[in-house]
Amino acid sequence: MCKPFEGVSIQRVMSEIISSQSALHMEPDPIECPKDEIPFLAYTDGYVKHSLEHSHAAFDKLNKVQNKIDRAYNKATHAICFPDKNDPKKVLREVANLLQEALWGEKRNRLKW
Repeated sequence: MCKPFEGVSIQRVMSEIISSQSALHMEPDPIECPKDEIPFLAYTDGYVKHSLEHSHAAFDKLNKVQNKIDRAYNKATHAICFPDKNDPKKVLREVANLLQEALWGEKRNRLKW
């Protein structure tokens, strides 16, 4: 079993979901449920507990990716309404970088402006 993945991108979210599903396709791994807890599966099986950790990480990363995409959208709409006459491609480069980070977790510098 692995720990949740580092980084925030769509690729990392997909990795978390795959790990979450993989943990549910294992043989049972019974663990002792604390006496003061209701015996939900997450408290009685190690792999279910592990799957939930990856699911929580996926939701957290999705929220952060959504914030990156929102920032890119806001920059793009601002650029449409108030274009920079000195450097019209500046905002497009910033939007492209934000989208690249959201998709792959890094700036790929593929665009030659």
